Amino acid sequence: DLAPLVARVPELAGLAARISGFEPSPIVTVHLWLERSVHPEWFSGLADGVFDWVFNRSAIVGGTPDGREHLCLVKSGARDLLGVKPDELAVRALDELRRFIPAARGAGVVRSRVVWEPKATVSLTPGTHVLRPHPGMALPGLALAGDWTRTGLPATIEGAVKSGGMAARALLRGL
Repeated sequence: DLAPLVARVPELAGLAARISGFEPSPIVTVHLWLERSVHPEWFSGLADGVFDWVFNRSAIVGGTPDGREHLCLVKSGARDLLGVKPDELAVRALDELRRFIPAARGAGVVRSRVVWEPKATVSLTPGTHVLRPHPGMALPGLALAGDWTRTGLPATIEGAVKSGGMAARALLRGL
């Protein structure tokens, strides 16, 4: 969404042209509320699974008074799941949870919710690395930051955090 905004600023027209070719990448999150606690960790990676991660929202933000557990199964780059109905995604997420976390095998689902983020992150395909601007000053008083900038990391939360730090330092140097 940045390209159309900065295209109007002559000094940033080159940046707009470079980043206008970036494609968004979707992320899907399946929220499962289970009748009991099955996963004491804050999060776990799911190697070779349909989903990439399971986050324990109950552990991260505090448990529920009724003893239920709120888990989120997340899939980045979820193009292969586009068009799958929410009920089917919830079934797949529960199957995945039971595959990787044996304690979940007998737990019932109280409710589920599927959240799609169609433009969650940028899809950095081969060749796009050179198009990524460096985080920091684009113009005096204007810094670029985000997972899509050239931090040496992929478009992840870690890249976004590193980029934010680099942009803040650049702004401070400009004062």
